[in-house]
Amino acid sequence: MEKNNVVLVVLNGENLENAVDNLNSEKVKLAAIFMDNSKEKTFGAEKIPINSFAKINTQIKKYKGFKWLIDGASGNAFKNMKKFLTVSGIPEENIFSTEITSQISTTWLANLKHIKEHGADFFATGNEYTRDGLNLKYIPRVNLSNNDNGGG
Repeated sequence: MEKNNVVLVVLNGENLENAVDNLNSEKVKLAAIFMDNSKEKTFGAEKIPINSFAKINTQIKKYKGFKWLIDGASGNAFKNMKKFLTVSGIPEENIFSTEITSQISTTWLANLKHIKEHGADFFATGNEYTRDGLNLKYIPRVNLSNNDNGGG
């Protein structure tokens, strides 16, 4: 299986180790990290380069075709970073939020109840922050059910 090349943008430097640990190393190859206030120049045994946010503009061409994962971004922080990256030339379909929040909002619960009662073609877990990072035009139409009489 070919690995996806990714760039990690860490908005909260204290979460760097967690952010890297949460990556599936069987599916992704971490090429670079962007964050502020890092005293280190590399990360881990693989010596992943750590760059300051100020260097994104000079490095962006190098990583243009990579997947960009934004960690520690909720709501407006994700939208702002995504807007900056798209204006800088990163395709929108290559930008993702890694943020998982432990709060269960009333909106999320209401959506879950609605889907339970009325059904849905898909269901994305998360809250308002997930919704802001979800762009349906990049989700392929795939039948994941087992009701196509072919058993698939």
